[in-house]
Amino acid sequence: MRTKYPIEYELNPTKVDRGTHWLTLKLKNIGSETLKELDVQLHSLDTLTLYFPVYGTGHYLANFKPGEEIEVHFRVNAYGSTSV
Repeated sequence: MRTKYPIEYELNPTKVDRGTHWLTLKLKNIGSETLKELDVQLHSLDTLTLYFPVYGTGHYLANFKPGEEIEVHFRVNAYGSTSV
């Protein structure tokens, strides 16, 4: 898992082919405090291959407690095979 303190995260799958796909983002609060009012979204650095923003508006987390783990799902469009 990658870390951007106070959150550990992992995105799967890491590669997609052309078409519409579901991505799963696993998040874990590794800090000691409850995180409040989080807006979870995905953004792309590869705007030629991946269509972002993804379908929907993202995910809202009112409270994300220390040690808590969650999974959020995003639907994306890929115009060709690429790494995510």
